[in-house]
Amino acid sequence: QSSTFPQFKPEEITAVMNDFAEPGTLAPTGLFLGGTKYMVIQGEPGAVIRGKKGSGGVTVKKTGQALIIGIYSEPMT
Repeated sequence: QSSTFPQFKPEEITAVMNDFAEPGTLAPTGLFLGGTKYMVIQGEPGAVIRGKKGSGGVTVKKTGQALIIGIYSEPMT
């Protein structure tokens, strides 16, 4: 884990897992990770959740045993 990577609250991870189980549940409220709110954008239902905040964003990938979370602060090209 990078030194600047935020700490997540249990309820944030629960909300992510609920969206993987029932895609679309985060869209009305937004995706909160590390206390930061991201606007949910198109991902892959049940597999990838994407969020945007300004020029940055977050991608959450669900694997068989873990969640892989990447946070970026500038556009990816």
